[in-house]
Amino acid sequence: MSGVPRLLLAPTLTTPIGIVPLIGREQLAYARFGDAPLFMAAVGALHRAIDSTVHLLVGSARAASAQRDAQVGSYDAVTVPEVFELVREAAERDSPIAIHDPLCPLLSSGFLADLVSRASLGETVVGVRPVIDTVKAVRDGAIVRTLDRDAWRSVASPVALPARRLLELSKVTDLAGTLLRHDVLVLALREVGPVTLVPAPAASLRVHDSSSLALLRGFDAVGHRIRER
Repeated sequence: MSGVPRLLLAPTLTTPIGIVPLIGREQLAYARFGDAPLFMAAVGALHRAIDSTVHLLVGSARAASAQRDAQVGSYDAVTVPEVFELVREAAERDSPIAIHDPLCPLLSSGFLADLVSRASLGETVVGVRPVIDTVKAVRDGAIVRTLDRDAWRSVASPVALPARRLLELSKVTDLAGTLLRHDVLVLALREVGPVTLVPAPAASLRVHDSSSLALLRGFDAVGHRIRER
């Protein structure tokens, strides 16, 4: 028997498809975050997670501008019809798809990679956070009761799933609109099959406005200082 150790190879997996939708998020996504537009942080993390080109979903008017900010080999800009074609091709190859919100720029590539790995095995998963706001039930304009917020979750990022599920969803809903909002996408997916909610780290905080962007910049700066020590 040879003394050379035997190399055990994992089953070959098809290349994941990474999508970062910008449509409807342009004002915040193009804001400066460090030395680059905010969306580039999400693109970079997803690129490292899937080790492949990320497809930035933009309107045709934004495509040229997005390309000027591109890091070579990191992403390309695509329109909605082109995304449909990507989904069809990925479904034929049985590839997973990860859709990452550019307004969650600090989410780590490790967390993204974990969810993509689960999607490659056939699971549909989404990163979620606890609800910290008070949730009220309203009837006819009047508050009737306070809901248990521990029973609720806030959709964060990413949504990762087998491409075939997204293709099936396109047959029963407007995929163009659904892709642009993670919460709408998750609700639509839950109507047609199981979706696993995965607790996301605190870094998955979403930018909602200029105030939350300023808070996120401070959070990022503190993280850099801690890593430098």
